This record gives sequence, structure tokens and C-alpha cells, in this order.
Amino acid sequence: MTVTITQEHNEARLAGTLAFLDAGANPARLRIYGGARPPNPAATPTSAMLVEIALTKPAATSAGRLLTPTQQGDGPITATDMPTGARLVNG
Repeated sequence: MTVTITQEHNEARLAGTLAFLDAGANPARLRIYGGARPPNPAATPTSAMLVEIALTKPAATSAGRLLTPTQQGDGPITATDMPTGARLVNG
């Protein structure tokens, strides 16, 4: 079975995601990892974080049914490996 949501439902989900990212005093961050991916989103990554990119506040723009993260600048590369996954964390 396929479930399709309305544009209004999608916009509400995007607004909720943006509110979650902007929660807290610090900016949200995008963390990129290499190595084996955790078995689920709640599990802590066991591989080294390759780079952490701080996002702006608000953390993204919403247009055309998409949420586009906006970064403050390039993050320092802290390890080398092939990127295999990323996590968005709130402030």
C-alpha cells in the first residue's frame, strides 16, 4: 500500500523538522561519518566523525516542498575516510 500526503502535511513536517533543528541555544550541526553505519538512527556511531558543519539559525530554508540546510562555513576535517552517513543534530 502506498500512502501519499498532502502538500500542507509535508509543509507541516518540514516546519517541525526545522523547529527541532533550531531547538537549543547552539546552532544545529551536520556530522558526516565514515566506516560502518549504525544499525538504526538511535545508535551511537562507532566510526570517526569526518567533519562537523555548523548550520545557521534558522538551520535551513523551506521552499518548493524541500528543506535546504544552510551552513555557517566549512567545518574542519577531523579524520579521513569514505563518507558513509550523516546526522543532523540540534543545538
